[in-house]
Formats: sequence, structure tokens, C-alpha cells
Amino acid sequence: MFSTRSLISATPALARAFSSTPRAAIAKVTIVGRLAADVEFVTTASGTEIAKYTVGSRYKQGGEDKVSWFRVASFDEHTKNYLHGLKKGTLVYLEGSLRTNTYEGDDGKSHIVYNITQR
Repeated sequence: MFSTRSLISATPALARAFSSTPRAAIAKVTIVGRLAADVEFVTTASGTEIAKYTVGSRYKQGGEDKVSWFRVASFDEHTKNYLHGLKKGTLVYLEGSLRTNTYEGDDGKSHIVYNITQR
């Protein structure tokens, strides 16, 4: 008969109940929001086409309406084909990897930028 103690110590990789995969340096996110502008398609020097767009997502905080803005870059061919017809204000659902950057603006305040990569 096995004890719970020996079972847990034998499987340290599974100690996190929510995942059996190794830890990643990138956070996965799901965003539902509206396009801030039409989708822009850019081609890199190596010939890779990237779809770039910004999504705004509203929420309430202390009875006040707020918006979080997310910059998105998509490399997936299927997703890029879907994005071709979408216009400013279109409601979108997206999943991707999140990276945050901080910078100091002209006003001297610290700003956080949320960048999402769809693959």
C-alpha cells in the first residue's frame, strides 16, 4: 500500500496542481476586446508578414470605467487571413503569450506596455 507522502515526494514535477508542464518564462493570456484601429500588415526584412493591431478591453474599478490596451503581433497564417477584413471597433477574442515592458514617458510618469504574441 502506498502512502500519500511517498507519492507526492516521488513526483516533484507534478507538485503544481494546475499544470504538469515545466514552468515557462512567458504568461499565456486570453483577451476579449475591441480593435483600436484597423489591422496593419508589415513585412520584415526576412520576408515574414506580421499582423499588428491594438485591442482595448474595458473593466470597472471602483465604479469607474477603465480600459487596458494590448499591442498584438500575429505570425500565424490562419489568424492573419482571418484578420484581413476586420475594422476598427470589431470585437475580437485572442489568445497569446504576454510580455510587459515599462518605460518613462515625456510626462515623467512610468508606463506599462502589454505586448501579446499570437502564434
